[in-house]
Amino acid sequence: MTNVWNNPNGHEKRLHRHEGGNGTAGDALPGGGARSGGESLRTEPGGADGTPLLSVENLAVSFRTARGTSRAVDGVSFSIRPREIYALVGESGCGKSSTAQAVMGLLSETNAPGRRITGTIRFGERNLLALPDRELSAVRGSHIGMIFQNPLDSLNPLYTAGYQTCEAVLLDGLAKASAMRRVLELFRGVRLADPEQKLRSYPHELSGGMRQRVMIAMMLARHPKLLIADEPTTALDVSIQAQILDLMLELRRSFNMAMLLITHDFGIVSETADRVGVMYAGKLVEENEVFALFDAPRHPYTRMLMRALPRGTKQGGRLESIPGTLPDPTEPYRGCLFFERCPLRVERCATEEPLLRRLGETHRVACWRAEEEEQP
Repeated sequence: MTNVWNNPNGHEKRLHRHEGGNGTAGDALPGGGARSGGESLRTEPGGADGTPLLSVENLAVSFRTARGTSRAVDGVSFSIRPREIYALVGESGCGKSSTAQAVMGLLSETNAPGRRITGTIRFGERNLLALPDRELSAVRGSHIGMIFQNPLDSLNPLYTAGYQTCEAVLLDGLAKASAMRRVLELFRGVRLADPEQKLRSYPHELSGGMRQRVMIAMMLARHPKLLIADEPTTALDVSIQAQILDLMLELRRSFNMAMLLITHDFGIVSETADRVGVMYAGKLVEENEVFALFDAPRHPYTRMLMRALPRGTKQGGRLESIPGTLPDPTEPYRGCLFFERCPLRVERCATEEPLLRRLGETHRVACWRAEEEEQP
C-alpha cells in the first residue's frame, strides 16, 4: 500500500507499507520474510538500545594529484541505526561516493594510490579503518554489501550472471549444486523474469534493470547487515527506477538490513529514506529526518537544492538554479565553503567556518544563520 504525503514546499513523500503475503521478496529469498512480532532475523552489531550499526566520525579522505592534495571528504560524521535507510545527497563532486567507498574499504593504498584517510568508521564494535586487509575482506560481502551506479561495469562480461552470483554463495561453503539452487532462489526473489534462463545469460544479454537486479541478488547472497547503494538507479529509465526502489524497500524489510543510499535525487530520498544528510564540498552541512528536512530545511544550500526541484503544478514557475560552482578542493579555504554562492552570506561567513550544531533532537546544521526564523 502506498500513502502520499504532501509537504508545504510542494514535494511528495510516499510511504510504502509492504504487507506480508504471496509474491513478496521475503517469500522467495533464502532466510527472507519477517518473523511474527517483528522478531529480528539475526543478531546485529547495532543494538535495540539505540547503538548504531555504523558510526562514521570525523572522516576525511584526500588524494594526491598533480595540482596538489584534493579534499574529497572533510570531517564528515553520521551514524546509521539497524534497519534504517540513511541517504547522503548533494550535487556531483560533493564527496558522497568517496564516503561510501571509504565505508566499504575500497580506498586502500592498493586500490587508490596517493589517498589518505583519517577518522573512524565503526561497524558495531570494530573500527574498519584499523582492520588489516584480510579482516576487512571478511567484513565485505558477509556484513556490508555495495551496489554501484552502472552494473555493466561491475559484472564480468566473460561469465554468466548465474556463475558470478554463485561465486559469492560458494564463500559460505555450500556445494556447487546447492549454491546454484540458492542463486535461482535469489533471482526469483529479485523478480528476474525467467530466472532459470537468466542463470545462463551473459551481462550484455541483459537489460540495465536486469543487470541491476543481478547485482542486488549478488550483494544479498550473504545476507549483509548494511547495504550501500551508490546511485543505484542513475542509468535506468523512470519506470525501471521505481521498480528497483520498490524492490530494495521490500528486501530491506525481508533481510532486516540497513541501507546507506547515495543519490543527488531528492525524489528518490523522499520515496525511500528515513533520515538524510546533505553534503557540500566534502562536508556534511545539514542532517534531519526526511519529513522534517522537507518541511523546514535550514541551510541555504538545502533550500536552494529543493527550489531546483520540478513542481507538480503549473504555478511553480521556472526552476531555480544555484549560481556558481563548487570550490576548488585543492585550494586552502577560510570560513564557509558555500560563501561565494550563498544569498544569506554575512561578513562572519567569510572568516569563520560554521560547524555542525544541533537545532533539535534529530536536526544538525552548519550555518551561522540557521536559527533565523525568516530566510529568503
